[in-house]
Amino acid sequence: ATWGAQTFLTTAAYTFASIDLHLRRVVGTTIGTVTIGIKAVDGDGKPTGSYLASGTIAGTSITEDSAGDWYTITFSASYNIADATTYAIVISAPSATADDLRVLGTDTTVYANGSRFYSTNSGSTWGAASTTHDDWFRTNGTPVNTQPTTEAYVAKKLWAIASGEFIEEQIYNWTY
Repeated sequence: ATWGAQTFLTTAAYTFASIDLHLRRVVGTTIGTVTIGIKAVDGDGKPTGSYLASGTIAGTSITEDSAGDWYTITFSASYNIADATTYAIVISAPSATADDLRVLGTDTTVYANGSRFYSTNSGSTWGAASTTHDDWFRTNGTPVNTQPTTEAYVAKKLWAIASGEFIEEQIYNWTY
């Protein structure tokens, strides 16, 4: 089966809980269950290994309208992703043929921090990165607690007092 993937570079550490994709299916097709998840990438930037987190959507719920629609796929378990790390969003629909399911995107303004890939053998190998197309996607989650340690806050406050600056008192509720 043909699988698709879109890689992306994280800009913060967060608990990844769901993903939004702009999807459509070809009129009159039956594509069964679609699995969407995240995977690590190999040294060539291609998806590798098992899903780190994944969820499913019924193919029959995906619009046949050529404009497509946004769908939120909630993962069965969230996953903590690291800052400044590349991951791959992988889309598979084992009962679909190559063009039954379309992930809409852009071919005019390419995403600089990721690439679109295709696999024609269910993800065993991946072709070259597309240089002209990227999928539209949104990642959803909550930031991982990156609050400064108590020592860092105290040092900042002491520096401000020593340099004669006025600082507002801030109250933090930190859990250690």
